[in-house]
Order: sequence, then structure tokens, then C-alpha cells
Amino acid sequence: MLAREYQQSMKKGQCEVLDTYNDFSVYWAYARFKSLKEKVRLWRASYMKKYPELFAKQVENYGEMGIDWHEVAEKILSQIPSVCS
Repeated sequence: MLAREYQQSMKKGQCEVLDTYNDFSVYWAYARFKSLKEKVRLWRASYMKKYPELFAKQVENYGEMGIDWHEVAEKILSQIPSVCS
């Protein structure tokens, strides 16, 4: 999306920027040394629980592309080093 299109959509109330850094930091401090399966479970159960509309959009968008959100979450979370906090 071009900057102009983004600005227009913001004026129409179609987009909202969410700062989830603090919530992700809390989640990651707890989950970083867990198994990948547990990281994904906690990501969904604790972190994304706070952002149900964002989660629904992620699932929908990945689904439209024929991609399982769970596989994406595993791929992303497996790439974050445990030392990041």
C-alpha cells in the first residue's frame, strides 16, 4: 500500500496501528525458553488473546493464501533467539 493510500485509509478509519511491543515483551520473557509447541500455544492463548481482531485478520489473510497461521507462527517464533528480551 502506498503512503497516500495508507493515509486515506486511516482517515476513513479502515486501518489502525497497534503497538503491541510491551505485551509481546511480557509474553516472550515467559515463553522464550519453552518448546516451540508451547511458544505457539502461549502466543495464541496469552498474547493474541489481547488482540482478537488482529488474530482473526491474520488467520483470514493467511487462509486466503492457502497458508495455515499455525505454520507461520511456528516459523516466526522459531527464528527469534531466546536471548532476545
